[in-house]
Amino acid sequence: MRKEKIMKKYRNIIKLSNLFLDALNELKMARLQKIRDSLEEFSCKCKEATKDIHLYFAAVEKGWLGSTEKIGTRVNRNVSDFSYHLQRFKDLINSDETRLPKLADIFAELSQIDQEIGEYQYDLKERTISVITEPITLDDIPFGPFEIKLFIDQIHKVYTDNPYRVIALEPNPAGADDNVTHPHVSSEKLCEGDGVVSIRKSLEQGRFCDFFTIVVSILKTYNPDSPYVSLDDWCDSFCLKLA
Repeated sequence: MRKEKIMKKYRNIIKLSNLFLDALNELKMARLQKIRDSLEEFSCKCKEATKDIHLYFAAVEKGWLGSTEKIGTRVNRNVSDFSYHLQRFKDLINSDETRLPKLADIFAELSQIDQEIGEYQYDLKERTISVITEPITLDDIPFGPFEIKLFIDQIHKVYTDNPYRVIALEPNPAGADDNVTHPHVSSEKLCEGDGVVSIRKSLEQGRFCDFFTIVVSILKTYNPDSPYVSLDDWCDSFCLKLA
């Protein structure tokens, strides 16, 4: 019976790993589409610049001083745009060098989550994986544990939205807003701050243990420059409860 249970768990982890691989391939396609859109923008700017250059040459030949000045200003503006779109395209191309992990890599990542963060929960039907943090305390204010739930089939949306939720299991919301359960969590969405690039990279590269580690680290840290609600709001409420 125990052996059957172990084999069933092993098969489920293989299925989970395959879900991750499918999600990463979808993310790769989303990145390629972004590159395509950027290239199209870049191509349009090239055509606009070429057209204006021809108009400028024609205006100079015909001695249209007013037109040359007007077209020259537009060319200068387009060249600045051209540089921006070129750099954006180069950045996207460079970011596309990410190597997609193999099934064994994903399997190893899941084992690493178990070892470094704690036992994870998964739902193959819902296509989610989640970990539960230890109770979070900031400046002696208790926020309780949080469930970090990653929606596997939403990973491809990482460029436009958070494909995960941060759920307070013992909510201690801000006095000013019940939806704010942590200075950096509102309506179960994390304000990633400086961690946004690291989170995106970890998901792109299939480093799921790093993803959870980064999110946990943000939850354990208070940044007074970018809270949804200042920690002082909790301090005031906490002091009133103690009074």
